[in-house]
Amino acid sequence: MDNTNTKPKMPDNTELEQKMQVYLQERNGENLTMVLSGLRFAHLFVPAVFPEGTDLSFMKNVEKGTRFQLPKGVQPVPSILKNSKGEQYLPLYTRKEKIPKDQKYHTILEVDFRGSYLVALKEESKIEGLAINPFDENILLKNALLEKLKAQDDKMIAEKRVINISPEQYLGLLRKGLEFKTIPQMFFSDPQKFTEDFCEGKEDFIKKLYIDAFPQKPGIPYEENDFEFMALNIREDLLLIRVDLPEKGIDQGLCKRIYLAWNETAKKPYYFTIERTSKKEENAMGRIDESGKRIDCGVAPIEGAEIQRVLDIIDEERCEAN
Repeated sequence: MDNTNTKPKMPDNTELEQKMQVYLQERNGENLTMVLSGLRFAHLFVPAVFPEGTDLSFMKNVEKGTRFQLPKGVQPVPSILKNSKGEQYLPLYTRKEKIPKDQKYHTILEVDFRGSYLVALKEESKIEGLAINPFDENILLKNALLEKLKAQDDKMIAEKRVINISPEQYLGLLRKGLEFKTIPQMFFSDPQKFTEDFCEGKEDFIKKLYIDAFPQKPGIPYEENDFEFMALNIREDLLLIRVDLPEKGIDQGLCKRIYLAWNETAKKPYYFTIERTSKKEENAMGRIDESGKRIDCGVAPIEGAEIQRVLDIIDEERCEAN
């Protein structure tokens, strides 16, 4: 009986077995690597028993030699082999026919190779390694080798863990990092110099920040006229910079505008965002503090009242400080 998934065909390990025969004829590193390569994505078989006390009534309706799904909570235990030295190995068979007929077991598990060596490498495991076809080719893979194989597999899996995103999503990620992290960090690190450079460079200055944030290919998708810069000396001690950002590629959560305020007397910088929301006629207003945290300022007022709202927040904070 096989406790396996419901694939229509049994695993065909003929090619793997051929590689094993080549290795047995000449046991060298190259041929072992070939065997390990064949094992990597192989499905193999291991006999197993059910723990004492397991209700096996579900097996009455299982036809011999067919696959079936184990009931929830039933956990068979793979049979472990012990050699003359007392070393224990998890046996894996390339086909069911290679399991000795006199071996006692309740079922046969279909397992993948990676899952098998992860069992062998568990800290609490007393298994020395894996035995491939132990009563035939008997290729032993000890834990030291399996550790190296695991490291290689982990690296390969990590490198393949790629998330496919659209060009629009990629554009959004770059902009979000720039508008909510990079620019605020640059501003807060030296607010006086940053505002002076900004006022001198204007649209060229902000465009260069975007150029630097985008990879050389495909490059920045914006022109200088996609940015609008305005600096206002609202008060003797307060410089306010308004920057309108490109509408192209802007999505929910990205900035339509940013406001930078610098109080030279108090040596206090402020950074505000006007963000697009899912509602066409409604924007959100936020503030990035000097720790990089975004503070929600609620629904943004109409465009003509944004500057007054920025000033109100600055004044409210100044009153609370006093």
